[in-house]
Amino acid sequence: MIKHRAFGLFGGYLILNPAGRPLEFHCTAAVKASRAQEILYGPTLQAYLQAELIGRALYEHARRTPAVVLTDRRAMLELGQITDASVAYLDPADRTTSAPSVAEKARPGSEGTSSAHHEGRRRDGLRDLGLDHVALAYPAAQADRFRPLREMLRATVGRLDLREPFARIRCAIREAHQVRSTPESRAA
Repeated sequence: MIKHRAFGLFGGYLILNPAGRPLEFHCTAAVKASRAQEILYGPTLQAYLQAELIGRALYEHARRTPAVVLTDRRAMLELGQITDASVAYLDPADRTTSAPSVAEKARPGSEGTSSAHHEGRRRDGLRDLGLDHVALAYPAAQADRFRPLREMLRATVGRLDLREPFARIRCAIREAHQVRSTPESRAA
């Protein structure tokens, strides 16, 4: 997601193969709330704009259906309530999301894993997937969707830095819409 002061929000959706190569990319035109929408939607405005308008359009337009949709925007978790998508939140403030280093993999007794994150409830109403080296969470109501995905996600975390594709998405949106990074545009 890119937020531009003059244009509004631009959304992007990148589907990757297991090696991290792009299979499909889509982005939206700008979406900007009117002043009436800001008033009427109040604190639910971001979930409406990001999940219902942008996220749903991107997800439904894609030719492929991914096993899981990762987002770094908490408001996008609502996409899992309005579609059949399994949506997990990668907290951009958490710095443990990169794959383990060679030194970590080689440490005696580590077997390339860390017990930094354990599956369980969090204070924010989400449930942590309990994967090593990554703080990936999902709504507790979707626990049944995520049980079968845990091993696939564990293997992915071992190969890819999950934060990196979000940078690619933002760059591709800027390129597609010729939106340059200025003080008024920022990652949303």
